[in-house]
Amino acid sequence: MAGRTPIPVSRAMRTIAANLDLALRQQRITLELLAEGALAIGETASRKPEGETRRARRARRPQR
Repeated sequence: MAGRTPIPVSRAMRTIAANLDLALRQQRITLELLAEGALAIGETASRKPEGETRRARRARRPQR
């Protein structure tokens, strides 16, 4: 169970990402501007709407 995201959570993440994308397009806000307002870097902000999981981010990190 620890490895799988529950279906309602996945559905909610997709819905939130879609709503955020729509709001940004309607208000013509770029991801860079959103990131600046949220005190984040552009790469992080662009990753969030896609619903990337922590596990996927960990898998992408270079090994030390």
